[in-house]
Amino acid sequence: MSKRKHDEDSTQNDEDSWDDVVLEFASGDFMPACSVPLRMCSPVFNSMLSSGMREAQQKTIQVEVATREEFDVFYNLLKPGAFSTDKVTQENVDALLTISLYYQVGFLRDACETRLLSLPATVDRLLHAERMGLKRQFSRCARELAQSCSEEELKQIQAGSVDALMAVATAMRSLLQEDEPNRILKAATLDLRVRRGPDWKWQNQDGGGLGMTAVSDSERDRSPGWVAVEWDHSYTGHYRVGADGKYDLMVVGRVDAVVVEGAGGVAAPLNGLYRQNGTFFDKPKFKLEGAAAIIYFLGCWKLNHEDVTTGWYYCYPDCEAPTPPLGRWSTEGYTHGDADPAPILRLPDDERDPR
Repeated sequence: MSKRKHDEDSTQNDEDSWDDVVLEFASGDFMPACSVPLRMCSPVFNSMLSSGMREAQQKTIQVEVATREEFDVFYNLLKPGAFSTDKVTQENVDALLTISLYYQVGFLRDACETRLLSLPATVDRLLHAERMGLKRQFSRCARELAQSCSEEELKQIQAGSVDALMAVATAMRSLLQEDEPNRILKAATLDLRVRRGPDWKWQNQDGGGLGMTAVSDSERDRSPGWVAVEWDHSYTGHYRVGADGKYDLMVVGRVDAVVVEGAGGVAAPLNGLYRQNGTFFDKPKFKLEGAAAIIYFLGCWKLNHEDVTTGWYYCYPDCEAPTPPLGRWSTEGYTHGDADPAPILRLPDDERDPR
């Protein structure tokens, strides 16, 4: 026997020696497994295998949401050092998503949604995202279908979900209104990019930036003439779109340029005018005129000194706005401490609202 074959057999025997539970599948198949990665990665498995539970006493777990083959792929991704996002593929993403949602494995669920965001938007993907509670994927599919949806596809969406049909219809309306920037918002319309308008009296609730009109919380429901806005800096408020004859908001329309100013230290060359230059994960990517620096979205909005999406100097945490948030950004995630202060983002001078 060769040394390599001997080493492989030895490794397999070592792994087998850690198996302390048996998984039973609806097909009648069985699969031995080690409980340690299952319990570390899944609160559901951890609860099942806690002292006093039937599964802990019998050392047997019933698996009803996957076949043995599907679960084997899932299980292997839980082992130390085994996970990488490129192992979530178009072929296995649906099964992995179902399993990760059921067993509450957050990092794998997020990797599955990221993979789905890179696949073509279809009616099936839209309805699937709604069923699975994937908000980013649902919103992305609704927006993309709004641009190219056929009458037959609209009928399919209507048959599948009234809420999904409303999301696509709202996205269609937003697309039509993107060509009407800088107009006063005079009705409670959803999913519009807005900024403060002529009758604004709410001090700095908007953070000096942009927001999205949204559905009002039921406990704060207002009479006609008001609309809720989720501002990029995470504050949500209600504003007049006709109440008392006042109009607090302006429709921004398509944001295709932003200005970065005030970046310090080694990142000072990142200051300047950025224009939209393609998209990345269904959000616009902006590039500094005459240079390689980019603004892109991956988990949150980020600003990097070169045209790669694996690092950043600055970011705007906890914000999934459709365009780069205005206002002060942060150095969160950048640990060298040589890029202070963080910059401020604003619209170009000819697009800013006079204060």
